[in-house]
Amino acid sequence: MGVTIRYEGRLRSPDSYDELAARVKQVADRHEWLFSAILAKKVHLPRIVDGEVDEYVGPLKGVVVNPHQDCEAVRFLFDATGFMQGFVKTQFCPSRIHIRIVELLRSIEDLFTVFRVVDEGAYWETGRVDMLDQRKKFLANEIEGPAEFLNQARQRNRDDPSGP
Repeated sequence: MGVTIRYEGRLRSPDSYDELAARVKQVADRHEWLFSAILAKKVHLPRIVDGEVDEYVGPLKGVVVNPHQDCEAVRFLFDATGFMQGFVKTQFCPSRIHIRIVELLRSIEDLFTVFRVVDEGAYWETGRVDMLDQRKKFLANEIEGPAEFLNQARQRNRDDPSGP
């Protein structure tokens, strides 16, 4: 559970990859994010295609950025056909990081023939920071509520070890 941005797409052409890598690197440098490139001859990469789990086996190239210590890495990993699929959970990082990730996705959108983004924070669709903050707060309460209940139950059990 948490605010997640899911994204997938297919590059317009093999040349689009070099432009994508350059743009991602530029954003990473501007925001002082860690950046790395990946090149592998053969990988096993699980994906969801048409609602079914599929495993890609083959060459892979891509770039990865780490925008914040409390955020997952943003991965752009491409198969031999130029298809990529990824997600990043931003629940625990500042909203400004979520916004910058959406801005990064916007900056590369034109390099794809098909590009889909689903933003559980609704910032991709609306551009509204208040809506993003509201969803993050709601989910934080949903996560903290059960945790607080469990902590209280543990404390009661410590206070009365003869309980049920």
